[in-house]
Amino acid sequence: TDTSLSTSDSSGFYIGGAVNKTELGSDDASGSESATGFGVYGGYQFNDWFGLESNFFAANVGEDDFDVVAGALTFTPTFTLHFNETFSGFVK
Repeated sequence: TDTSLSTSDSSGFYIGGAVNKTELGSDDASGSESATGFGVYGGYQFNDWFGLESNFFAANVGEDDFDVVAGALTFTPTFTLHFNETFSGFVK
């Protein structure tokens, strides 16, 4: 009888999307502005515990006389710990 946990091959590419809230604040009395931002991420999982991921997001914050475009591009290693066949956790 085989009592080992069955493991699936979790290596390969992946891609996804994101929606976020972006807020730009100021120390003066003018308050803050917020907007909805959008992003895309993707990466490659080399094995069941290590991968590399890239993330890009952008938001256009402001109104008629005040307009700021904010964005970020990140590259991150990811480390995954499998608790059992159903659950796992990861750290970026």
